[in-house]
Amino acid sequence: MTINSKDLIKAIRTSDESIFNRLPDKTVSISGAGFKGDHIAAIRMHGIACPDTTWENCIFNDVEFNAIDLQNAKFTSCSFHQCRFTQTILAETVFEGCVFNHTTFIETEDAEALVINNCQFQESVIKNIHFIDTNITSSTYTQGELTDIDGEGTLKSFVLRDVAINHFDTSDMTVSACTATGCKTLPTGFKSVEGRRRRV
Repeated sequence: MTINSKDLIKAIRTSDESIFNRLPDKTVSISGAGFKGDHIAAIRMHGIACPDTTWENCIFNDVEFNAIDLQNAKFTSCSFHQCRFTQTILAETVFEGCVFNHTTFIETEDAEALVINNCQFQESVIKNIHFIDTNITSSTYTQGELTDIDGEGTLKSFVLRDVAINHFDTSDMTVSACTATGCKTLPTGFKSVEGRRRRV
């Protein structure tokens, strides 16, 4: 059975993991596909490329993005609960107004020109990522972990609250109006605001 892009789009919308398990060795692309209001749950997406895709008001619950190309994809007002981004390409990917709850980003392959704007992270983990022209603005990161992150980019109005930080090197980043509360380690350019909280 030959699996095409239409089969994959349907599998994503219906959370049908069996389709992914039958994929050939060659990556199948759903480039340019659009998703709106879909509830995607309990699947491991792998063996596909999703460049230039759009995702609006989607809910992801226990979804793994494993070695997937999300270059130039845009996620708007989406929520992620217990999701995992592993070895994923996030070059020019945009997350706008999204919520991440117990979600992990580990060993991202490419985060060049990644944009995170007006997002909230709750008890999530970002680990082993090198930023290139990454832009994080007006976002809040509460609890969770930031480990082995470095590179270049812009951080503006990025608020950290009770986050476990282990090597978050912002020395080559432009940092402005960023604050941290309850963090044992203070990244370069962040202002400590112990005893009070600031809205983003």
